[in-house]
Amino acid sequence: MKIDALAFLKDPNPNWGNSKDCGKGFPCTAPKNVLYSFMNTAWTNTNTALANQPSPANFQVIHNNTGFAPYIPTCVGYTAWNGYMCHRPTLTVLKFENRDADWMDRAIQPINITLAGTYMLNVLNAQMDHVWDGFYTGQLRQTRFPAIIDAEAGSVYDIVYTGTPPLKQFFRLETLGTAVGLTVRIAYPSAMSRAIVKNGEVVEMNAWSDMYQNYGPVRQDFCGENRYTAVDNVLEFYISTGCELQIEERDAIQTKVRMEWTIKDFYAKGGTTTFVDRLAASLGIHASSIKIVGVYEGSLIVDYFIYQAAGADTQTLVQIQEQQVAQLASGQIDLGAPILDMEQNQETIVNDGILQAAGYDNIIITPTATNNGGVSTRVEKPGYVHVDTTQVMNLEPEDRVEFKPDISIVSEDKYSKNPDIDEQESTAERSIVLVAVIIFVLIAFGVGIRYVINWARKQTIDEAVIQKIKEQKIEENETQMKNLETEDNVINSVVYNSQHKMLGIKQYETQYDPTGDMAIFQGKDIEGLEMKVNQADTGTTKMRPASGPSPILAEDRQIEITEDSEQ
Repeated sequence: MKIDALAFLKDPNPNWGNSKDCGKGFPCTAPKNVLYSFMNTAWTNTNTALANQPSPANFQVIHNNTGFAPYIPTCVGYTAWNGYMCHRPTLTVLKFENRDADWMDRAIQPINITLAGTYMLNVLNAQMDHVWDGFYTGQLRQTRFPAIIDAEAGSVYDIVYTGTPPLKQFFRLETLGTAVGLTVRIAYPSAMSRAIVKNGEVVEMNAWSDMYQNYGPVRQDFCGENRYTAVDNVLEFYISTGCELQIEERDAIQTKVRMEWTIKDFYAKGGTTTFVDRLAASLGIHASSIKIVGVYEGSLIVDYFIYQAAGADTQTLVQIQEQQVAQLASGQIDLGAPILDMEQNQETIVNDGILQAAGYDNIIITPTATNNGGVSTRVEKPGYVHVDTTQVMNLEPEDRVEFKPDISIVSEDKYSKNPDIDEQESTAERSIVLVAVIIFVLIAFGVGIRYVINWARKQTIDEAVIQKIKEQKIEENETQMKNLETEDNVINSVVYNSQHKMLGIKQYETQYDPTGDMAIFQGKDIEGLEMKVNQADTGTTKMRPASGPSPILAEDRQIEITEDSEQ
């Protein structure tokens, strides 16, 4: 078989894009989301390109859906097919549909499906209108959507409705594989109580996690695992092969309360567990009937649902709802901190600390800086004092009453009605303090040891530097002494030679002392002889006698004085 002849997948007919069939300008998208899985394929001619694929026996063929196919690994496109050949056993088709009463005449499309962390965008349209009413279409289109999916382990897909999501939905994952599954996330425009139902039973949400300050994440442990994020109104659930799930509205008292508290103090005083225990004790219901949906700042906001107990009728929820309002009015409800605002099933119960429930007088249950306009309950004692202020409202005398709210619930000893809980909190606090002290001591000890080591190292380095300087100075002194000795030897040599020469000159000069030496010439012409000798010595005259040998003058002599001549 030639490779081009294996398959050809048609695009949706553009003519379907009209108001009678699929919708104006938007053909139905089912042909783009088909999946052909080939299992245990045998080839008669093993020399063909198809037989030489990495896994020739098992492969898949999908449409050239530009919003999906290019993002799948191992898929290779073939122009002649208008499709892709893939070796991806995790490819599957997710089918989901609207199960509300208007499932045939309500448009919730287009629907965008994206794989988290990618640019994938698979846009879905509903089924075609095949109903005719005479010459006209019946305007009945089933809101069912098949979507091609790569259900690799850990994958998360977002389903975004451009219309309002149905209250009831059905989901099924179809594939020839066995070990595939994905997490589905659906964003809702408003907060409502919803449940995941499998085999007719409600699958409870994951346990609340104080670390995440939300329900625990969906870890894809089992089909139907789910959680709901209140702040973003996102429902998450995990679906696997062969599993059918339904999303259904669940009867509940949807409550949002804002309290004069911080998140830090809220979790320090037991968090959601203590909150649920207090509320259950106040209303006289089981704690399992209360589900925390969200905890977030502003000051502290807690979203929670109260479900009816198993086997109870709807009237039970109505009674709990009325009881919650009545206890607010009487000050009997204890949530751990003063209540500033409360909504119950999207109806305002408390606003700015003032009870505003239908059928009740406006009562200041929590004093604030901005609720001076509230009207207190009537008691027999005259005069009206607004909480801890002395401002008297401008009322008629018969309408002036005194209001003293019980705000003792903010004190430490009123937080828990159970002594075991108080003892556990006290023990936990002592343990935390002890651990903190031990950590501080260890850190201080480590810093001290480090300081001593650094100080000793500095001393060693300083001593080495000083010793080096001393050695350098000693070497310099020795060098200077050698230079001085050399200079002294030179000077002594010069002085020695100079002394000998000068001594010879002085001896020579004394030989010719005219005063002492002329005494040997007694009786002769001494003056004439003395003058001649002196003249000869000084070289001032060169007179010669007229006859006789010429005298040897001092300037003509060459006298060499040696050590022998000195002696």
